[in-house]
Amino acid sequence: MMPPLNPRPRHVVSPFAGAELCPLFGFALPLGVTGSYFDEDRWPFDAVIGLPAYLRPNQRALDFTPIANREWRLTAKEYIAALMAPRHNAVRDLAHAERTVQALSTCHGKLSELIRWFKWLTDQGITDLDEVTSYHCTAYVDFRGERLGDDGEVVADSPSTRAVAMGAVIGLAQYRELFTGQRLRDNLRPFNGASAAGGSGRTAELAGANKVQPLASHVQQPLLAAVLYMIQTLAPHILREADSKRERQAADRSLTATTHPGHEAFLRKLERRVESGEPLELMTQVGAKEARARGLREEHDPLAAVSLSALARECGTKQFRGVWLPELRPDLERALALVGACAPYGRHAAQVERADGQGHAAWTEPLFSVELKFLVGYLATACGLALAALVGMRHCELGELVVGCRQPPQEIAPGLFRYRLTGKLIKGQPLGGVRDEWVVTREVYEAIEVAEQLLGPDAAPGTSLFHPVFCDTTYQNFRAWVNGPAGSGWDWPPFRSRR
Repeated sequence: MMPPLNPRPRHVVSPFAGAELCPLFGFALPLGVTGSYFDEDRWPFDAVIGLPAYLRPNQRALDFTPIANREWRLTAKEYIAALMAPRHNAVRDLAHAERTVQALSTCHGKLSELIRWFKWLTDQGITDLDEVTSYHCTAYVDFRGERLGDDGEVVADSPSTRAVAMGAVIGLAQYRELFTGQRLRDNLRPFNGASAAGGSGRTAELAGANKVQPLASHVQQPLLAAVLYMIQTLAPHILREADSKRERQAADRSLTATTHPGHEAFLRKLERRVESGEPLELMTQVGAKEARARGLREEHDPLAAVSLSALARECGTKQFRGVWLPELRPDLERALALVGACAPYGRHAAQVERADGQGHAAWTEPLFSVELKFLVGYLATACGLALAALVGMRHCELGELVVGCRQPPQEIAPGLFRYRLTGKLIKGQPLGGVRDEWVVTREVYEAIEVAEQLLGPDAAPGTSLFHPVFCDTTYQNFRAWVNGPAGSGWDWPPFRSRR
């Protein structure tokens, strides 16, 4: 029998065995908190001081458990540990090892690709990494990079995805001398030594061009028009309704469900509404449907869609009881006939100039709570897009902006002000980033002010302004809303995809 091409000594202990990870990676923890150890199969880093704010919850941990083969799992753990601790004695002398510390987000992405690579190998019947050949390496990259149509033909090919897949394979070859478990055979040279960028076509794709192309004017101009219209025209009204909702919810939390305010209390509230012409409150369509399904309302009941619970809360009790309805029905139906019913927010909408400059219109129709919630979310998105478009901040830099990041305006000439924001540079910096400042336009400064107000009066200095998952999907949702029926009332020009 021929000896194996890649002999491995038995019972070799990993150079990282027993290591506490946070000291190994240079991460700081709060006093009294103990971090994960190398021998564990899941490495959570939630408690680490200075993690970038943009990291999603799943990116704050490295989970190796999806790798079913325990020897491959050890290989993956040693590889990721080496990327995050390049100065370790067992790593620094490796000829092809990375010399700079790889960020947690980078290692999370590399681990995700390793999991895909190992699953694909398992599906091919591979049980030992020294069985992997050049064919397997190339076939996996083709599998990841190509998208097939219904007829089996290639309909799309992604050089970026190919580069990521190649990086996973090449990484295991670069670090194979380190691995104490299974590893690629010594004579395997994936992709004939080509780099991930060059071999995937990614270098050619970017040749002679910026990695991120300037946004086309036919996309940027309508985008900025919608964003700035929301911040400069609609924001004061949205913020006012958001404050009203916040106050109402706080008042509702103080109510009890046991008090009966009495018939007279309901009559006084109804009379006050009739005198002022204030409509009763509608339930949402979903709420009305659920009430009918539970037998609380008849479909053709005039009060079928009226929120009696809202009226009860006005009278000081948390819930309207069905036994009160027969006595109150005549007065409720009379009030409904006189003043009608509508959603609770934006009832007295002020007139604003339309986005196209052609006259004025009410800034909104009456809104239910969930509609106001979405509108607040779109305003927050508009604030983030204003910064991304006008300042050019990276995603990670946006995530580091906090309440209090606006510096007092500096008057550098009569009537001429300089506006500054403080934040952090993250990319290419040590964990925790480094403090930096941006000089911005007045529009950006106002966008930050609106973003702070959206968090409410109780938001403490240092609270993050933008959600860590602010991303391409957020932009797409905002664009769909602007171009859809809900956003059409302001008559702003529709904007298109970035492509």
